[in-house]
Amino acid sequence: DALIAEYREELATNYRFSARDEKGSASPMCLLWVNYFYCSRLLALRQFDAALRVLDETIALVPTCIDLYALKGRLYKYVGNRRLAFKYLNQARMLDGADRYLNTKCVRYAFATGLVEQADAMVQLFLKKTEGTLSLHNLQVIWYQLHKAQCLERAQRYGPSIKQYENIYAHFEEFWKNQTDFHRYAYNKCAIHSYLQLLHWEYRLRDHAMFMEA
Repeated sequence: DALIAEYREELATNYRFSARDEKGSASPMCLLWVNYFYCSRLLALRQFDAALRVLDETIALVPTCIDLYALKGRLYKYVGNRRLAFKYLNQARMLDGADRYLNTKCVRYAFATGLVEQADAMVQLFLKKTEGTLSLHNLQVIWYQLHKAQCLERAQRYGPSIKQYENIYAHFEEFWKNQTDFHRYAYNKCAIHSYLQLLHWEYRLRDHAMFMEA
């Protein structure tokens, strides 16, 4: 912590990491990433007020840094404020509309907040317009169906929620049925090691975290 404090002070005043370095030897952007690391450490220590204060100071310096808004969203997620968590992660997403990871994460935050329609609209940004969310079912995107089911359940919309849970169950049933096609293939190709791995996978299929959660 003392080292981080020294870095932050020297970078803010003299653009260097320590008093032993030449003034101006460090890039002005170094302070941004030192503060980002410091905020991440404060989050790990659950010192949320201090982390928020440093984050706001850094965002004031570099208001276009996506990672800062994503970290701020994570902070509010940790303290249990889902709406603000979604707000800031969505702000990060809008700074880079081509980022699939941020889009996926934001969809999950939207479901956690109860914004079903908004989550569906966001996830469709990277889907074919002719198929919409149906393609997620065809591609067996289980994380989407699980989060949507939980969101609908919290909203007491039990019918649509059960439908999503049933979709997840159907996917695992299909996984189980499809593995039978591999038995003859493994025998013909003498892929014994892979076949043994398949048998081991069979016995643990329904131990998958998403299946158990659904």
